[in-house]
Amino acid sequence: MADIANITRALSHLEVSLTSNALEHFAEFADGAERTLVGDMFHVSHEPSAQVFADLGERGVAQRYLVDPEETADVAAWLDGSGAELTPYGKMPRKNHSKAYVADGERAFLTTGAFTDATAERHEFVATFDGDGARAVQAVTDAQIGGNTRAMRAAAKHAASFGIVYNDARSGTTYLTDTLFDMVRNAKTRIAVSTKVMSDVRMQRLLDEAVARNVQVAFTDIRADGMHGNLVVADDSVYLGTAHMSSRSLGDMRYAYRQSREVGLVQHDAQLAQTLLTRLDDLGMQRYTPSEFARSNALFARMEAPDALADRIEKLAARGDDTTAHQARLPALERDAEAAEDDWQVLADDVLARREEDGLTFGGLPVPPPVVERPPGRWARLVDRVRPGD
Repeated sequence: MADIANITRALSHLEVSLTSNALEHFAEFADGAERTLVGDMFHVSHEPSAQVFADLGERGVAQRYLVDPEETADVAAWLDGSGAELTPYGKMPRKNHSKAYVADGERAFLTTGAFTDATAERHEFVATFDGDGARAVQAVTDAQIGGNTRAMRAAAKHAASFGIVYNDARSGTTYLTDTLFDMVRNAKTRIAVSTKVMSDVRMQRLLDEAVARNVQVAFTDIRADGMHGNLVVADDSVYLGTAHMSSRSLGDMRYAYRQSREVGLVQHDAQLAQTLLTRLDDLGMQRYTPSEFARSNALFARMEAPDALADRIEKLAARGDDTTAHQARLPALERDAEAAEDDWQVLADDVLARREEDGLTFGGLPVPPPVVERPPGRWARLVDRVRPGD
C-alpha cells in the first residue's frame, strides 16, 4: 500500500510542462544522450521521431526499450536500422502504456504522449529531472527488461519514494493507483480531473464520496479539448501520467481484459497545483461538473464504439476467425455513433453557455489552507516552455 506521505525524496531539477511540442522536447532530450538511452515505449508511427532514434544509432548511442507486446513488430519496423534492442512486456493481454526514458543513466524524461502524428497535434505533459530520481527510473526499466520480479518490486518501491509511481501487472505493484486513490480520499477542498476515460468504479466511488463531503470536484473531457495527458489535482497534490481513470489503467482486473503498465508523477506542491489549474484555463479547457462529465463520457463511448469494433474485427480476421457476427453489428453502431455525436455537440454548447453564465474555471477552484511549509527548493517548479502554437 502506498500514499503520498511515502514520497520522501526530492527530484533534482524537476521541470514540468503541458505543451503541444512534446515530441520536439523529446528530440532535444535525446540529442543530449551520449552513451545510452533506455526507456518504456508504447507506439511509434511518427516519421520525425523515428529519425531521432535512427540518429541516436548513427551516433553510437546504445538503445534499449521495453515495448508493448502488441506493438513490438510495428515498433521494430519503425526503428529498423537504429540498433535499438526491443524487449516485449511479456505477452498479450499485457499492455505497456508507460512512457519514460533515461539518457546516460542521469537524465529522465516522462511524457504522456506516444510517438504519433496525433501527439504532435495535442497537448501532452512532459516532466524532466536528473540525478537519483533518473537512476531510479532506469532501475525500474532495467528490472523489467531483465525479467527479475524481485528486482522489479524493489525498483518500483524505490522510484515511488521520489513520486515516480508505476502500475505493473508483472510484479503486482500498484503504487500509481494506491497513491492516486490516497490523494482523492484525503482531499478536503478541491479535486480537478482531466482524463478521457472514467470507467474505474473505485475511482468513481471516491469522487462521489468527495462530493458528499463538500469537496469541489471539476472535470475536463480531454477528448474534446485537444489534450491527451491525464491530470488529477487534489488540494495541493498533483498526479500527471499515462494512466486514464479506467479499470485497465488502474488495475481493476474484474472489469478489464488487458493488464496495463502505467507511469505517473505525483508531487505535493501548492504552486505547481495552482499553475497547472490555471494552465487548463489558458488552453481553453472547459470545466465540467461531475454530472456533465458523466454525460460527455457516455456519449464519447458511443461515438468510439464503431472504431473499437472495427479494430476487433481486424484482429480477429488476422487470426483467421469468423467475423460475420461482428460485421453485422457495425451499421447499427455507426448510426448510434452519429446520433451520439449530435447529442454531444448539444451538450458541449450547453456547457459552454453555462460556464459563460456561472464563470466556473479551474483556476477558480478554492485554494486549500496552507500546511506546514516545506524546505525551499525541494519541490517542483513549473517551467513555462510554451512555444508559438501551444
